[in-house]
Amino acid sequence: MKRFWPIIIVSFWCTYLAPINSYAQGYSKKWFDSLFQNFQILLAPPPASPAKGNRDEVRKQLGNPTLVRQYALQAIELADQMNMPPLKAMAHKYLGTSYYFERKYTEAANHLNLALDLFRSMGDTLEIAIIHTSLGLTAFNALQPQKALDEYKASLYWHEQSGDSTAIASALMNVAAGHAAIRQYDEAKRVGRQGYNLACRLKDTARMADACFVMHNLSMGNQEYSAAITWLNKSLVFYEAAGMTNRVTDVYLALGTAHKSLGNYSLAAKNYMQALKLSEATGNRNTMAIAQGNLGSIYALLQNFDAALDMYKASIGGRSEDLAPINSALSFEGIGVLYQTQGNYEKAMDAFTQSLKLFNKLA
Repeated sequence: MKRFWPIIIVSFWCTYLAPINSYAQGYSKKWFDSLFQNFQILLAPPPASPAKGNRDEVRKQLGNPTLVRQYALQAIELADQMNMPPLKAMAHKYLGTSYYFERKYTEAANHLNLALDLFRSMGDTLEIAIIHTSLGLTAFNALQPQKALDEYKASLYWHEQSGDSTAIASALMNVAAGHAAIRQYDEAKRVGRQGYNLACRLKDTARMADACFVMHNLSMGNQEYSAAITWLNKSLVFYEAAGMTNRVTDVYLALGTAHKSLGNYSLAAKNYMQALKLSEATGNRNTMAIAQGNLGSIYALLQNFDAALDMYKASIGGRSEDLAPINSALSFEGIGVLYQTQGNYEKAMDAFTQSLKLFNKLA
């Protein structure tokens, strides 16, 4: 199921943070304005352009979940005092988001549901749809795929009520990924095609790219690796045209995995190396470490022990504890296998022990 999360998060980012200026009308305090400006900067996805200095500066000042929650709790208190349900709803939405980023999915869901109840009472169709998407993503990462699918379907329904075709296209792709996560591949393909066709009619390059990426995942789930590569090559063209460097990196990682599944190890290494170069250029330590770990697995398959070990170690060394711990666990496991094949059982045992600790922590 984990292989489907990049698609969902793209659609999530595209619709999650809605404009809230209308909620601030009539309230002139600078604190109110700066509060939500800071929220929007702190919780916004990384921009496709290099202009990220403002976001980085805010993160230095306010960049920890505790402070985000402090602001949100102040907003809830203010909303109760002034009878401002819209403010309270948005504050719960941001609280849910802050917990989501800490992987505290139960707390995230609790606050998102509180926000959902408030938005329902106000009849805010767009926010209802967005919250359902957020709840779907939260459930998905909490390993509750059926609940995630139900939330994505609810989001699609409410987006259809609003008539926003772009949002509907994203919602369709979420539903497709949800079906794929519970191995309903035929339905996933049917819905995914709907989303792709709608994105094409809209001539929305980013949505077309997302749709192709979803279709690649569906093909991978059916072990149709050549078809997956075809979809990935399409998505690569669209993402490059849209200037979405982070997503281009994801495509190269996925191409590496698809070629690896076909036994094309040289092509897999080439694509993983391209992902690594892009990650280094953009300073994305997470995808950098993932690419290094994947290269380690390729070198291991090619029986290049030294190169594989160097890449596995670089992968672990380049990742802080909160960045993709599953990949750290896999890298330690890979190191263990390398030492085991070399007959160095003591070092193999040490690496397997580290891997097991991380897997147990994740469990």
